[in-house]
Amino acid sequence: MIEQHEVSVTKAGRSTRYFLIKQPSTPVIAKSPDISIPLSEASKAIFSQVSKPMEQRSPAGDHLEFLENYIPNTDSYLTADDKKLLADMGKTAQPDYPAGAYARKILSRLLIDLSWNSSRLEGNTYSLLDTERLIAAGIAADDKSATDTQMILNHKDAIEFIVNGAEDTDFNRYTILSLHALLSDNLLPDPTASGRLRNHPVGINNSVFTPLANRGNV
Repeated sequence: MIEQHEVSVTKAGRSTRYFLIKQPSTPVIAKSPDISIPLSEASKAIFSQVSKPMEQRSPAGDHLEFLENYIPNTDSYLTADDKKLLADMGKTAQPDYPAGAYARKILSRLLIDLSWNSSRLEGNTYSLLDTERLIAAGIAADDKSATDTQMILNHKDAIEFIVNGAEDTDFNRYTILSLHALLSDNLLPDPTASGRLRNHPVGINNSVFTPLANRGNV
């Protein structure tokens, strides 16, 4: 990094210090997907579509016909081959573990990696190292907002909820609303909205997708 002029260094024995050299900002341009990641032609088309600037995308919403015609535990969005492939990829070395046992075994690493990755998808600016210090030592990053810190801690709580209650959690109202309450804790303008079905329209920044606004369909 020093040779590439990304970092400068002041040498003073044990007190050697490194400083990040600020680079001139450049516009962010969507790149093609990494060729090391195997993507189907359909996936490449989707990647290309979501990489377009906002003004070039067509507004979209939910397909109500798809939702209304879906029969739980009968219909499936994935094919049988897709489900088998995902099941095989998700198998651990000891598939006889009871629910949540493997997750508990790797919980400390899972809390850090998953909290960081999930939060940065929502625009969180914490680095992986910052996240590790916050979760492992309870030290919040000085240069980050309280909102970013709260988001990381909320993801940690949600992951622990799933892992510790693996035998009881399911795709049901209790689990979904509980996760919503944990993930949105201290982040919503209306604190009473956490863990409840919303009763007002919402929007998503930097997206042309419009969530359902009809309370009966939310």
